[in-house]
Amino acid sequence: MKRVNPAISCLISILFILCALPAWAGVYYRYTDKNGTVYFTDRYEGIPPEYRGQAQTIRERSLPAAPSPLITEPAQRRGRDEQSRQAPEGSRENLAEKEAQEKAAREAEEKKLQARLQKEKQIEDLKKEIDNRVDEQKKLRTNWMAYDRATIYRLNQEIEGLQKHIQSIQEGMGK
Repeated sequence: MKRVNPAISCLISILFILCALPAWAGVYYRYTDKNGTVYFTDRYEGIPPEYRGQAQTIRERSLPAAPSPLITEPAQRRGRDEQSRQAPEGSRENLAEKEAQEKAAREAEEKKLQARLQKEKQIEDLKKEIDNRVDEQKKLRTNWMAYDRATIYRLNQEIEGLQKHIQSIQEGMGK
């Protein structure tokens, strides 16, 4: 009989746990249709529009909590019944608030992306300016003429300043 390598079995176990984590995380919704059938879903979009008003958020934990051993089964059932009788008003408010938060988060992400793209364009423009200065240096005839030396010194100073500006933009992008 062939033995399984313990490292491989450990790796498979870790992969299984990592794949199962998304199923434990998140928000779940509960709603009842007109026939009295109770449905559970993790996608708000999956709830028919006519039942979205009564949908209740039933879990918002990252990992499931173990039931308390002190609570008996009838007490647990009674708690679930009380949850199902809650007014749908609160859940509507919660959903509207969550949608507003998600919208604000999307807008903030979009602003960050726009700022990053703008900085990348600015860096690209500065690099083109550096290339222009280097080309200008190459066009000078000789380093022995006083005019050429002064121009080369000025161009080197400009290139150094542009490189520092690029570096400061890149540091700002890293934050």
